[in-house]
Amino acid sequence: MKSATMSQIEIGQEASPATTTDTESTSDGTHGSGTFPSRQLLRSSFQSTSQPRSTLIAPARKGVSGSEETRAHTRRVGARYLAQLALTSVPLIIVDLVLLTAAILIARGLVRYVGIGTGIDVSAFFLPIATGFLLIAVELGLYPGIRLSPVEEFRRLAVSATLIFGMWTLAVVLLAGGLQNQPVFLSLAFVLSLVNLWVFRGFARRLLAKCSWWGFPTLVCGDDAVAMKVYHWLDANKRIGLRPIGVIADANSLETDDDEPSYAGPWSAAREIAQDRGAYWAVVVPPEGASTAIASTITEHLSTIPHIHILSELTGLPDHWSRHQQLDGLTGIHLQQNLLLPLPRMTKRLMDVVLTLVGSTLLLPLLFYIAVAVKMSSRGPVLYANERIGRDGRRFRMWKFRSMFTNGDAVLEDYLEAHPEYREEWETTQKLKWDPRITRIGRFIRKTSLDELPQLWNVLRGDMSLVGPRPILLEEEVKYGDYYWLYTMVAPGITGMWQVSGRSTTTYEERLQLVAYYVRNWSLWLDIYLLLKTVRIVLFGRGAY
Repeated sequence: MKSATMSQIEIGQEASPATTTDTESTSDGTHGSGTFPSRQLLRSSFQSTSQPRSTLIAPARKGVSGSEETRAHTRRVGARYLAQLALTSVPLIIVDLVLLTAAILIARGLVRYVGIGTGIDVSAFFLPIATGFLLIAVELGLYPGIRLSPVEEFRRLAVSATLIFGMWTLAVVLLAGGLQNQPVFLSLAFVLSLVNLWVFRGFARRLLAKCSWWGFPTLVCGDDAVAMKVYHWLDANKRIGLRPIGVIADANSLETDDDEPSYAGPWSAAREIAQDRGAYWAVVVPPEGASTAIASTITEHLSTIPHIHILSELTGLPDHWSRHQQLDGLTGIHLQQNLLLPLPRMTKRLMDVVLTLVGSTLLLPLLFYIAVAVKMSSRGPVLYANERIGRDGRRFRMWKFRSMFTNGDAVLEDYLEAHPEYREEWETTQKLKWDPRITRIGRFIRKTSLDELPQLWNVLRGDMSLVGPRPILLEEEVKYGDYYWLYTMVAPGITGMWQVSGRSTTTYEERLQLVAYYVRNWSLWLDIYLLLKTVRIVLFGRGAY
C-alpha cells in the first residue's frame, strides 16, 4: 500500500488506511515527524509502553474501542433540559416578583396612612428594581434554587434584597439630592420584602412540590441500604427541587428484588436510564470505605448526567474536590459537568465566533506576512492539514502554517546518521529539541505558536474552539482509555489548560487530569483567563519545541 505524503494531505487526498506520514505532529500533540504503522501495530505498541496511571485515570477496557466508548458517553442535553429548567425556575420567579411588589406597595400604603410621607413613585423605579433583583438572584443560584436548605435560601434572599435596596437608596440620593422622608419607606419596604420572601417562598415550594412537572428528575445511586433511605427522604422532601425517579444499584446489595417500584436498574444501565427518564441529577451514596472508587464510578456510569451530588458524610471524601454543599441537612459535594449543559455550550460557541471574527480581521496583515515568509523559506505549500479527532469522535482536517521541509523524513535520517547520539532521544520521545526538518521561519512560528493561527478557520467551521483539549491524532485513540470520551465530549481547542501549563513539558497524566478539570469546571471566565495566559505564554515562548 502507498503511504500518504504530506503533499497528498495538503491538497485534500485521502491517506492510506495502513500508513500515514505526519511530518508536522507527534503522538503527544507536539511537533515531530515519522511514518506511523498500522492501527493494530500501534495498539500493541502503546499498550506495552504506557506508564502506570493514578486511580483517577482508568485504563481502557478490553474489547471497547474509543469510538464505541464515545457513543456510550454521548448525550445531547438540550431543549428538554431547558424546558425543565424553565418549569422549575419560572414559578419561583413569579412568586418572588409578586412578593417584592406586595412588600413595596404595603410599605407605601403604610407611610401614607400614618402621614410620614407619600413614599416613592413605585412606577418609576419598579422595572430596574425587579430586573436587578432577578439578576442578583440568578447569580446567587436562587433560580432554579435546587437543593438549598431553608437557612441557605434565606441567606441568599437576604443578600439579594440588601443589595437591591442598597442600590435603590443610592439612586434616590443621587437623583433626588437626599432621602428626606424616604428612609422610613425604604426601611419598611426592605423589612417586608425579607419577611415576605422568607415565609411565602417556602410555602410556594411546598405547593410546587406536589406538582409532578416541577423539580429535576433525579437518580439515587449506591450499593447500600442507605441509598433506599435517601430515595424515600428525597421523595418526602421534593420542595428542594430534586424529584427522585429511581435507585441505581446492584439489586442484591439493596436486599430487594427487581419488582421494587423504586429500583431503576443496575449500574451498567445507568446511562441509558438517565437518557430514557430525562434524569439530569444524580445523588451518589457510596458504601463506607469506598471513596477511592468514586471517580471511576462517575466516569464509567454517570458521565452523561450534568449534576452529581456526592454525600460526603457517608464517604469521607475530602472537601477540596469541590465547593462544600449542603443538601437540606445531608452534607455533600456537588460536581457539575458544565459543558454538558446547553446554555454554557451556546455561550462558549458565541464567544468563539465573535472573538474569531474580530481576531481574524485584526490579524490579516500578520497572516499575510507569515504566508509569504513560509512560501519563501522552502519549496512546498503554505498550509499543512492533518486529520484529527474532534467532538463526538468526528474526524476533521486541522490547519497549520507549514513549518517543515517537505522532504523532512530524508533530512531527519541524514541528521541522525551524522549525529547518532540523538537517535536514542528520537526513538524514545519521537521529538528533538533541535529538529533539522524545521525551516528557519518554522522554528520561529512554532516557538511563538503562530503556526496555529490557520486553525481560526477550524473554529469558524465549528470543528474546534478557541479553548479546549488538544485535538487527538488518529493513532492516539487507544492511549486515552476511559478518558477518550472526555476528550471528545467538547470541541478541541487552539489553546487549553495543558498548553498554558507547560505544553511540551506537561506529562501525559497531568494532561488528562487538566482536561477532566476543564470539561467539568468550564466557565466563561476560565476561557478568558486561559486566552489571556496564552498571550503571555506565546510572548515568552515557554514550553514549546
